[in-house]
Amino acid sequence: MASATFPPPAPRVPFALTRTLALFVCGLLLASCESPPPPTAASLNDIIQHYFSIRAEVERKPLNIELMKTDTVHIENSAKTLEDAYQEPDKKEHAKRLKVDAQLLRVALSGGEPGEILTILQRIEKSLKDLKALEDESLGEPPSGMIRGVLKCLLIGISMIVPESPATAGTVIGRIRLSEFQSAPEYDRLIRRYSVPGMKIHEFAAQAECASLAFGLKIAKGGTIEDAMVSLVSRPSDQLKRRRNRKLRVIKTQAAGFEPRVLVIGTGERVAFVNGLRRPVRIESASKKENLTFLLSRRGKRKIVRFSRPAMESIRSPGHPWMRATIRAFDHPLFTTSSPRGIFRIEGVPPGPRTIQYWHEFLGTGEKRIMVPREGISRVRLTIPLPIKLRLEMKKCAGP
Repeated sequence: MASATFPPPAPRVPFALTRTLALFVCGLLLASCESPPPPTAASLNDIIQHYFSIRAEVERKPLNIELMKTDTVHIENSAKTLEDAYQEPDKKEHAKRLKVDAQLLRVALSGGEPGEILTILQRIEKSLKDLKALEDESLGEPPSGMIRGVLKCLLIGISMIVPESPATAGTVIGRIRLSEFQSAPEYDRLIRRYSVPGMKIHEFAAQAECASLAFGLKIAKGGTIEDAMVSLVSRPSDQLKRRRNRKLRVIKTQAAGFEPRVLVIGTGERVAFVNGLRRPVRIESASKKENLTFLLSRRGKRKIVRFSRPAMESIRSPGHPWMRATIRAFDHPLFTTSSPRGIFRIEGVPPGPRTIQYWHEFLGTGEKRIMVPREGISRVRLTIPLPIKLRLEMKKCAGP
């Protein structure tokens, strides 16, 4: 009897390849469901691209000033486009601030000091972060019902094909504000009193505590708080990557005090103290550390200090008692400061229950429990009561 012959078995497709193809198809379907990017995305990306080009050029020596000026013009033009395109007041204000800072940077590149250029770049970076946070807020709404259903089905299908992946990071976005600021008219009188053009340094020295309060307590019309430190409590199991930030952070002495007044950094980062006054300025810390005690003998003189360990340092100038600053070095990357609109943003947060903390020089400290989703956004509102003692101090300093 002749033996039966069977066709050779069909080659089996590896599971990894099947999974890859499934993800590719799902990705195409998801992309087709996504709404098109907003018309302002191109201008914002252009600003970010040219900003990083300038930052990279700052690290090189000698500087290519003409190239940096060209990048600055691009930033200015794109910021003007954003200012015209935005309808929301917050976004329009940030775009306007970017345009003005770009103009100031172009002037500084024509003969300004390195410290001034770095200070302007820090302001541009902060405005970009705030604007990006506002964009994320506006784009964070859930899609329509039909698209939401399609996305749900696709996600269920992917979960059946792909093994469960390890937990990924989320983002915390929020705003910090006073709970009862509308009933504090004494703050407006305080700011007006110490914003008079032509006030001399000796006048600040005679009223050091009040001048320090006026320059350090920055509150917008809606009660939002600027320069509040915001951080998340890290856990041993987080396995967070430390920030490797090689750029030089700058604190400059000005007539109104240190700028910025609050600075948060990662351990290992460097801070340059730059004298912006036409007189010697002595710097000291409350901890009396040797590397934080020095004299900046003339305008433009600078001293670079590296913060190698976690610490919170209060910086003072004995000859200028209203000048105060706070520097905090963290050993993890989950920290930031609030913008003039009270906005803060922390990325790369491991999912799960977390504790968010805030600190302010005049408003004290506090914390709140939040839940951070996987690959999602946790929106937080931090509301701080106005201390009675601070209200009385503002009233005393504001005068009649």
